[in-house]
Amino acid sequence: MDGVRWIIEAEKKALLQLIADKRKEMIDIAMRKGFACTETVRCSQELDGLLNVYERRFVKLKMSG
Repeated sequence: MDGVRWIIEAEKKALLQLIADKRKEMIDIAMRKGFACTETVRCSQELDGLLNVYERRFVKLKMSG
């Protein structure tokens, strides 16, 4: 695997881990405080942001390449 591809794969793996961690955090908060809790909603918005980054960076990259 060439250097650039390795960096892209490492970035993808790190982002997927952030997404998984944020999803777990959101579920934990929702189970403790409720789905409409401000903290749950904020965490959900952060997760949405991470998912948007993933889509822009990797889904569209795959479609174009």
